[in-house]
Amino acid sequence: NGDDIRDDSDTDIEANSKKILNAISAEPKATQKRLAEATGLSTRTISREIKNLRDSGIIWRIGSDRSGFWKIINRKG
Repeated sequence: NGDDIRDDSDTDIEANSKKILNAISAEPKATQKRLAEATGLSTRTISREIKNLRDSGIIWRIGSDRSGFWKIINRKG
């Protein structure tokens, strides 16, 4: 049923978020393009997940897009 598809999608999102958080931990200055390379996810997926992580208060960008870095504020789970 439709709920199963939604549940699988939620699990994928959580897995993607964990991949991104791990990549940020390893390389805080990584660009979204670099995060995509490090995780094997598309840049579109990285962009969407970064927005969700920022909106949830889990990560924050310190400084500019070019010379700044990612800070993990609250790692959920």
